[in-house]
Amino acid sequence: MEGSGESPRLIILCGLPGSGKTTLAKVFERKFRAVRFAPDEWMSALSLDLYDEQRRARVEDLQWKLAQQLLTLGLIVVIEWGTWGRSERDRLRERARALGAAVELHVLDASPDVLFERVRICEAWKALRFGARIYCDGRSCSRHRPGKKGRCSTGH
Repeated sequence: MEGSGESPRLIILCGLPGSGKTTLAKVFERKFRAVRFAPDEWMSALSLDLYDEQRRARVEDLQWKLAQQLLTLGLIVVIEWGTWGRSERDRLRERARALGAAVELHVLDASPDVLFERVRICEAWKALRFGARIYCDGRSCSRHRPGKKGRCSTGH
């Protein structure tokens, strides 16, 4: 794999679900010929539950091992894990710098209403793509059918 012609760089995207991490990560992937690591995509490809935190941690650990190898090869890597905790961002930043890579942090933010709407749309898309059912009651969405009182307006 050839380098991108630029110095090794780790781009960390920080934000809540629906804040636009994947959208921005894909822009960076194309613009910089970067390698993008998105745990949701790997977990979906492996038919894993996206809400299984233990498996997500294992996927992220594997992605980070690969990311470090790519940084040592002089490539640009984009991490879109959310990285909400400062200690998590610090660990990534310090290790990348120890490998000789520059580090960028991009914090994405949106209002709660925008976040909820984006997540609702994303979950509905995943349901269509992967055959899961999403149930919404106007205030929240769930992968599990609500009780009789919380029946969806769509009749599902």
